[in-house]
Amino acid sequence: MAPSKTLSKSPAQLKERELQISPLYIPNIVFNKLTISYIRNVTSLAFGICAGILQLESIYGFLFYFVASTLVSFLIQVLVVGSSPLSYFVTPKSDVFWAEIVSCLSSYVLMWTLFYGLVTA
Repeated sequence: MAPSKTLSKSPAQLKERELQISPLYIPNIVFNKLTISYIRNVTSLAFGICAGILQLESIYGFLFYFVASTLVSFLIQVLVVGSSPLSYFVTPKSDVFWAEIVSCLSSYVLMWTLFYGLVTA
């Protein structure tokens, strides 16, 4: 009786088979996440400048940030990722929509308060 083909495969062959099924190259995924992070950092600074110039205060400033960040996430999804998000990210919804929103909040608040102070001075 011949041994089963699945039992005789080496770990390297199984890894190669897995890459054929799901060809995700980790350095590219890391680069994509860094690109999203860069976009979020730059846009959070720009949104902070806008909020300061508009003299938004309290909850309106934070609402402005979350609405603008959601808009940026939507634009990234439509313009950059397109119809195949699994080709670029392991978990597309969390990587595109929710990644870096809270960590960029401090940059937003910094620019918001700076430009609010400059405009009202």
